[in-house]
Amino acid sequence: MIECRTSMLFYRHAQPSSSDHKSCALIILMLNLEKILKINKWLKWRRLMDKFELSFAVSDAIQNNRRWGHSHVMAAFPPGLGVNPRAQLKLLWHLDANTRLMTVQSETAAKTPELLGARVGSVAQVGAEAGAELTLRITLSCQKTPPSQVPDVLRPLLKQGPDAKSYRSRMVIVPPVERSVWAAKRLAAIGFEATSVQLSDVYFASLGVHGKAIPAVDLVSFGVVRDADRFAEARREGVGKGKNYGLGLIRIEASA
Repeated sequence: MIECRTSMLFYRHAQPSSSDHKSCALIILMLNLEKILKINKWLKWRRLMDKFELSFAVSDAIQNNRRWGHSHVMAAFPPGLGVNPRAQLKLLWHLDANTRLMTVQSETAAKTPELLGARVGSVAQVGAEAGAELTLRITLSCQKTPPSQVPDVLRPLLKQGPDAKSYRSRMVIVPPVERSVWAAKRLAAIGFEATSVQLSDVYFASLGVHGKAIPAVDLVSFGVVRDADRFAEARREGVGKGKNYGLGLIRIEASA
């Protein structure tokens, strides 16, 4: 009798054969390879997270026009990446207006990083395994879509025909009384259980065109990673709207 044991599988065969041994070895190899690929993918984006010190002029320009800030960041990366190059690069950024430090994260290294400013070092990264206790910081778009007032019976009718109309409500700023619960739910959706949540007052991230801006809040939360895969995905992809404009980047610290 032959037993093939792995961390996930257990097979028992009445009559061992060379093919049994080969199958067992192949299963173990495939499981180990899957783990290696996951680790390598995580490390790839993990190490490309740097800080740059901006000049006063550039920092002020980005604060006043985040559309220009998006163009400024993208200019440092290779061109020709399709309709949404930022998403292709998994590129996210955050600007601390007080220190003039810009954090830039991507899966592909900047082609001309000197365009971003003076590099002052890499952001310290920590593990994100399930059960890890972290302090997490995100600048989030503080908006929600209220429930629609259209009766359920009418919704299918509004979706029919070439002139079908959407019945979704317009996005609104999350009311102050709802923000703590709203923030905790946003964090839970990315696999993070918040034990405490601190939110700044709402401010407006200017897009520099006809007064357009994104209502945003700075969030600081202590908690525990409950779903490592969802949390890792959120770190790569960012959270919420406005990722082109310096919102949604997760910055984390290991808790003591």
